[in-house]
This record gives sequence, structure tokens and C-alpha cells, in this order.
Amino acid sequence: MRPLVLLATGSALLGSVSAVVAIQDPPLRTLSKIDFEYDEPFTCISGLRELSDGRIVVADQREKTVQIIDLRTGASVKVGREGQGPAEWAVPAGVFAGVGDTTLLWDQGNRRFLPIFPDGSTGKAFSTYSSSGGGVTMITPPRGVDRQGRVYMPGSDFARSTADGPPMAADSTPILRFDPRTSKLDTLGFLRNPKPEIQTNSSGGNRMVMMMAPNPLIPQSAWTVTPDGRVAIARPEPYHVEFLSPAKVKTVGPSIRYTKLPVTQADKDAPFVRNNCLTMITMGGPPGGGRGAPSTTFGGGARGAERRPPPRDDWPEFKAPFLGGLGSNVISAPNGDVWVLRTRAAGDVIPTYDIFDARGAVTGRMALPKGARLVAFGNGTVYLSRMDEDDLLYIQRYRLDAAR
Repeated sequence: MRPLVLLATGSALLGSVSAVVAIQDPPLRTLSKIDFEYDEPFTCISGLRELSDGRIVVADQREKTVQIIDLRTGASVKVGREGQGPAEWAVPAGVFAGVGDTTLLWDQGNRRFLPIFPDGSTGKAFSTYSSSGGGVTMITPPRGVDRQGRVYMPGSDFARSTADGPPMAADSTPILRFDPRTSKLDTLGFLRNPKPEIQTNSSGGNRMVMMMAPNPLIPQSAWTVTPDGRVAIARPEPYHVEFLSPAKVKTVGPSIRYTKLPVTQADKDAPFVRNNCLTMITMGGPPGGGRGAPSTTFGGGARGAERRPPPRDDWPEFKAPFLGGLGSNVISAPNGDVWVLRTRAAGDVIPTYDIFDARGAVTGRMALPKGARLVAFGNGTVYLSRMDEDDLLYIQRYRLDAAR
């Protein structure tokens, strides 16, 4: 699976092409030499951020812990506590680099961000909202934070219908930018992807919305944000990366040729395809009665027959170059590079990334150790997690300049 970079001259913004030049495929490098492994295990690493002094902020969603760890000494400081008040969080679902050494914790349970300072103290929490039609309000998880502390997140998959009618699937999803200093929310662009299937029913004073996500194997775009505030959008057909500047100027990178992999039965039976497809949102208050506090449940068949999604019949013949339904498959590095996790054959346990520069050209490829997962980047470093035979996770640090 060796992509061939095609450089196009002409106006990238307008999509015109006057010449196509083939470029030799960049070599594949491998992260093989561990710089450090932390001794204490985790069960669900939901976020990690490296501070300027080398300490890391780590959230474990399943264990309900947030801590700052000194990898040199092993000392750790617990941050906040579980709850709904000041300096408290309910579900620590993500960690993002804010301004300087300030870290933003995405608290999915309380639907807000909690600033964390290097000494372990916390600031005033703030929320961002994405409203939709039919009286439903979605709180969307963030995709990234830039150096100015602005939060980038997808808008709602819902579109407004009638005042009291059920929500409808939107034709496109907005890419939103929220500035917590001014509380300004603006739209940078729109992303068109396959629509989710939405069903609603009402009982008493509650309305339940069941949203079945599109088949994750269908080609879908995915996006992230770079530290300087550029939105990087990976497109599957043709495979390329394009950028939206902070001023909303669009540039398009060259198309990348790749070998198509057929979708097999093993792909259809993969756990992420079977289970991560159903979202149930229960809204408080009467239909159309304004903003309520949504209770959201994720998952599929394991949660009971009444919540099992119907069998799929929308299988594509071939895999896309990457899985766009998962935002974590497209991630930005501190230097502005964009890493895209490539699809691979069922049973292939070596994760491999294409590395795109600010022009959208592939400048490198990186293979991770067997079964590893990329968690975060640091200063010239990358943090991976490995799983042992007891399904416990261990944080490993690698130096990028030591990759072979």
C-alpha cells in the first residue's frame, strides 16, 4: 500500500490543474525504540497533554481520574474531583492544549470545559452549545484547540424542521470555532458526509432521539485543527488534505494515489463497526419546549435488544484510504503536520500514518509498534498506549527523531 503523491500546478483554491507530476513515495519510518514507559496502568486513556517542563496531564475516562504526572520522578498530582460544582468534573473525556501551559479538560458529563493550570489548580469552567431543530440541543465534543485557546468542534447532525416536529438529519455539518474570551461562536465551513438515520418518539415529558451513525466503512471526510488555527480536512475521494485558514481561505493539497482494499466479512464483524453506531439522546421537557438537559447513551447491541441497530445493508466494495467517521484518525502535530491513519487489511496490527505538511503534500509515513495507539504529541515526542494481556493500558513515549 504505497501512495503516490501527485503534485498539481494551478489554482488550488479553484481546483484547476495545469500539470501533474509524479513524486517518489516517501520512505516508511518505524517507531521502535521506547524513550520512556510509565509504570502505572490505565484502563481508558481519554486524553493526554505534555506540558513545557515535560510533565503530562492525563485523563482516564473509565477510572474517573485526572492527574498531572512527572515522568522523571513518578510523582503525580490529582486535579479536581468528580462532581458538578467548581473545580469538579463528571466524565473526563478529553484533554487539549490551551494558551501556554493551560490545559482544557473536556468534561462530557457536565458538557463543559474546565481549565487546568500547571500547578494542578483549575479555572472557571465554560460551555459551548450547538443548537438544532425540533427542540433538541446537541453538545458536541471538540476536535481541537489552537494556541489562542479557541475551541473547534463539529456542529449538530440535526437540522431544524417545524417548531414541534422531530429533528431531521442535516445536509452538512458545520465546522465551528468558539472563543471563550469573547463567547463568540462562528462557522468556518461545512462538511458533507453520509447522513445518520434518526428516529424519535415521545413519552410523557421526554423525547427520545435515536441516531444510527452511517456505516463507518463508507468513505467520509474527517478534520482536525492545527495549533495555528488552520482546519485540516482529509478527503477520501480523491484522497487529499485541504486547509481552511483562520480567515476562512481554502487551499487544496495534491491527490494521493492508493491501493484499494476490499471490504471483507472480518471488516464487517469488527467491534467498532458493530458497537459504535448507535446514539440515544433523551431530552427533558416537552417537545419543542426549549433547551433541556440531554442524557446521551452510546453503543449498540450489547445494551439490550431494544437498542440494537438494524442489520446493515450499506457495505461498500472497497475501504476508503482512512476511516472518516472517527475523528481521532486525523490528528495534528505541534509543528502543523497532519497525521492520517491509513486503513489496513483485517488482521494487520501495524498502524501506519501518512504525514502531510502545510501544503497538503505527503512528506513521510510512520509505522507504530504492533497494536499501539497514538495518544498525543509532545515536543519532538509522540505518546502511544500499549495494552497488556489484562487489557490495561500503559503510556509510552517515543522520540520522533529516533524513528528508523
